[in-house]
Amino acid sequence: MGGPPGGMGASPMGNVAPAPMGGPPMGAAPAGGSKMGRNIGIGCLVLLLLSCVCSAASWGISLMSGTATYTPPAVGGVEPAVAPAAPAAPAAAAGGSVCQRAVDCCNAYAQTPYGASVASSCASYATPGMPDVGCQSAIDGFRAGLTATNQAVPPACQ
Repeated sequence: MGGPPGGMGASPMGNVAPAPMGGPPMGAAPAGGSKMGRNIGIGCLVLLLLSCVCSAASWGISLMSGTATYTPPAVGGVEPAVAPAAPAAPAAAAGGSVCQRAVDCCNAYAQTPYGASVASSCASYATPGMPDVGCQSAIDGFRAGLTATNQAVPPACQ
């Protein structure tokens, strides 16, 4: 009974076919093939990341310039509550445009004991293209600072 090990007619390695004459096992991918698929995948990933960065930068710039606003999404089918816009103070009554009032209010705040650090930045509110929303926000901040320190609030800050 001197047949091959493992039974009658079985191959020496069981049911696995031996590798053909020095080549890789059957069904294995050839080693060292083309790397074009990998390069295409990396290129697509780079383009995707670049588009995300550009999109975020564009959105950030539009927010900073005041051309876009963020509105939170509706939750549970209920629209978010939007506070009514506060009426803007008339520019003529306060003595000029909103940004000119911000300059005047900043200068008044700079004269207080707590406002010396802002004196050098007051002229920046008169920069052409400065949005009125930013100037009004500065006025509100200066008015709050003057009120908190028990200082008289000048008409430009009203």
